[in-house]
Amino acid sequence: MRVKGTNTTRARRKKMIKLAKGYRGQRHINYKVAKQQVWKSWFYAFRDRKTTKRNFRKLWIARINAAARMNGLSYSRFMNGLSLMGSTLNRKMLADLAISDAAAFASLATAAKKALADNNQIVHEITPATTEKEITINVASPKAAKKASSVKPTDKNTVAEIKAYLSENGIEFSASAKKAELLALV
Repeated sequence: MRVKGTNTTRARRKKMIKLAKGYRGQRHINYKVAKQQVWKSWFYAFRDRKTTKRNFRKLWIARINAAARMNGLSYSRFMNGLSLMGSTLNRKMLADLAISDAAAFASLATAAKKALADNNQIVHEITPATTEKEITINVASPKAAKKASSVKPTDKNTVAEIKAYLSENGIEFSASAKKAELLALV
């Protein structure tokens, strides 16, 4: 006798029809069409979760750029200045500040300009900043440039790092020397 799998099949189909609730026409009645539409809906949902993140990032950048230009900086210079001063504000928070609290954003722009000036980078004025009141904020010290350390190299270091260490300490070596030979000189 042929097994139809009534209970299991009915439960599976009922589940799919329940997922298709609210769809128009046969898409919430007919199992085959409902299944196709639910799968398509899952595909759209997966794809658009990624698109939403992309769109919000673009929106935040546009808002930050507009507010930064009102304070005399381009977006990239503003973000570079924030990075130099060690700010941990993300784009979402900056965009919210730009809309809700223009004075606080202006003080951030001033601090970013100061960080750029302290780091000997040219600050290009786009438009004159017009602020009604000044807000002072504490600015962390600018990021220090990485200095080459004089720690004795090991086999985990690259050949270039070992050669740099040897040349710093005035040790002569052959340009075609292998890594093991260079480590023996250390």
